[in-house]
Amino acid sequence: MVSRMITLKDYIKSVTEAIDTKQGNYVSVGAKFPRGIDQFIPTDESKSNDAHVTLMYSKETHLNNDSVSQAVIQKFGNTFDATILKGSILGHEKDVGCIVLILHSPTLEKIHTYLKSIGLQHSYPSYHPHLTLAYDVKLDDANAMIDQINKSDLIGKKITLHSVTATTIIKDWNK
Repeated sequence: MVSRMITLKDYIKSVTEAIDTKQGNYVSVGAKFPRGIDQFIPTDESKSNDAHVTLMYSKETHLNNDSVSQAVIQKFGNTFDATILKGSILGHEKDVGCIVLILHSPTLEKIHTYLKSIGLQHSYPSYHPHLTLAYDVKLDDANAMIDQINKSDLIGKKITLHSVTATTIIKDWNK
């Protein structure tokens, strides 16, 4: 049996012709952390998910997840570097927020643009690469943690991102 390498064009075609799941696509990449970051990741299971960088949150598109992951990996590889710019709080509502590290990475921005070019539609007005550390942290606690992060030697450090994953969006993701 002769195997043939699938081309990027074939991947894009398979992505855009994939079965519609009616549930949306979420594309992310895992992270390998620099020394010292673990002190800022909550041990409380209700607040902590696996730390990750969102590449695309697309509620309105329903493409084949394996095809999306493979298209990104084939075009960009499966390991990327980013630089930590600062700690921040995103998505704060009521009295809780999401603790993130704001990242600089032209590659992550290119991947996000590429995902839009193959049919995904970002569900937020803009894309800002960030590494999510914790969800639903009380704002007082979150502000204290962000202050510690921004005074730490993590700022300016490079991190390695790896393992592109595309999944179906789950309703009530954080519950």
